[in-house]
Amino acid sequence: MTAFVINRDLFQEYAKKKIIDNFLQKPIHLDDLIEEVNIQLHKFELQKK
Repeated sequence: MTAFVINRDLFQEYAKKKIIDNFLQKPIHLDDLIEEVNIQLHKFELQKK
């Protein structure tokens, strides 16, 4: 989470390295946040198997 403008090149590099796999832009709507948390939890559970 950041309050700063993200460098586009750095973001693309991190995405390629799978350091980040998604982002939400402000203002964040609660439904979007809940959905993304559920997606990330599902991915985490799949990696544990």
